[in-house]
Amino acid sequence: MIMTDLKPIMIESNFIYDSDCDEIIKAFQNYQGSDIRRFPQRTEAPAYSIPECNVLQRTIVAVRYAVSDYSGLKLDIEFPLLSEMREGDSHALHADAEKLVDGQWVPNHTPERIWTALVYLNTGDGVDFDGGEIIFPEFDCTIVPKAGLLVASPTTHEYIHEVPIVTNGVRYALPIWLKRLAE
Repeated sequence: MIMTDLKPIMIESNFIYDSDCDEIIKAFQNYQGSDIRRFPQRTEAPAYSIPECNVLQRTIVAVRYAVSDYSGLKLDIEFPLLSEMREGDSHALHADAEKLVDGQWVPNHTPERIWTALVYLNTGDGVDFDGGEIIFPEFDCTIVPKAGLLVASPTTHEYIHEVPIVTNGVRYALPIWLKRLAE
């Protein structure tokens, strides 16, 4: 856990087992649904589209409860995604629920998202891939993905982050966006 004057970033090692990560990756690789999105350097699929992978569905629920407990908020899943980033892919510096317009941060197209969680499904630092870390520059924090690692943070501009280029291999992750639970 990294604490700041603002709010904490949640970091939990071994959130799921390596074998669970392998099972989720295999289910994703075998998925052929019409909602899969293929880009030159990335493939994405809604995680709910793969209901036959029980460990994936259990992981999504476990993330919801873990981040709710950690944040002290009643949260619900807004959208879970499976992501495969290949060589050359990256994510530019951004906030998940805000955008910068004329020097001011304003809500983006997903303002209902208040927390983002990432479960990494394989390991960087030359094990499965190189590059592809997540960097929170405002916290001077670089996190190297490791299979089973959970990282979660609020979605506001205080938590801008980026993912540098994957330079070798393939990076698998399960990003999950959370919203307030409707009461």
